[in-house]
This record gives sequence, structure tokens and C-alpha cells, in this order.
Amino acid sequence: MTTWRVVELACSCVWALARRDPLCAALMARSALEGTARYADFARQMNGTLEGVPGVDLWKDHLVSTDFEKLLVKTIFSLKMSDAEEIYKPTNVLTILE
Repeated sequence: MTTWRVVELACSCVWALARRDPLCAALMARSALEGTARYADFARQMNGTLEGVPGVDLWKDHLVSTDFEKLLVKTIFSLKMSDAEEIYKPTNVLTILE
């Protein structure tokens, strides 16, 4: 999903450059970089969560993790609405980069 979004943003960036619209291209490039940072942070956290359950055969056993569910919801379904529940509020990209 993240790869698809970055490819779409890259296409828009190239089209903007072809139209000689550097501001639009910069906005698309920034969005792609922010999405990549979020993906890398998500992958890092997910790896840490799954490493905590060694010896479990995921083909036979089901795991339930509220922390993993919160991370997934916050990463994929985040909203920048003021009245959104806390679980849906995105983490600022500067916080992720720090």
C-alpha cells in the first residue's frame, strides 16, 4: 500500500516538473519522503513486536496484540481531524524522524 502511494506521488512529482511547477513537485516529494519515514518506523516497530514471540508457529497459532492493533490503526487509518479519537491521530513525522 505504501509502495503504491509513493509511486503515485513520484508520478505526480515528475508530471509537475514537466509542467515547470517546482512547488507542486516539492510538495509531492515531501509527501513521499514522509510516507517512507512512516513505513520505515512502522516496519521497525512491527519487527520488534513480532520478535517478542519466538517459537510460535503463525500458521497454527493466532496471536492477539492490542499494541500491534493500535500501531496498525494509527499508521493506516490516521486522521487529522480535531474530534478524532486518540488512536486515529497520526504521529508527527518529526517525532518519527527523531
